[in-house]
Amino acid sequence: MKKGFTLVELLIVIGILGALAVGLFLALDPLEQTKKAADAAKKSISTQIVRGVNAYYASYGSFPGVGGWLNTAALPNAIPTMIAAGELNANFLNTAGQYMTSNVMYMYRPATGVSVCFNPQSKAARAEPNSRNNIYGGLAGTDCSAAVGYNDPAGCAYWCAR
Repeated sequence: MKKGFTLVELLIVIGILGALAVGLFLALDPLEQTKKAADAAKKSISTQIVRGVNAYYASYGSFPGVGGWLNTAALPNAIPTMIAAGELNANFLNTAGQYMTSNVMYMYRPATGVSVCFNPQSKAARAEPNSRNNIYGGLAGTDCSAAVGYNDPAGCAYWCAR
């Protein structure tokens, strides 16, 4: 009697292991995980900016930047102003710089407070209740999980820090 496995048995085991590997790969979805990580970074950055703008306003009685709408065009003035005032970490631009132009928008409205919004890319972040805002930080709808981009017909799918 010979010891060992037959070719058919080995092929069956390899096939089962291959199917399990494909299933695991699809369940983890590395592209979606990358999007989740980027969205988590944008959430942190948005929250830091809201806190910085509020602290700057509390200290100086005015908002950093020019006008009532802070967007990426106003960053050259607003962010360094808040860093110089000590309202943001000195390394803020080094850690947040790559996300400053990735669908991140900054807005303040003295009557309703400061909102910093961005368009999340991951499915999980788009399904969050806090992702049901329009570009101005206001509640846009009841379900924005399928909405993407600036031209979204529902006018939603923006995650906002306040």
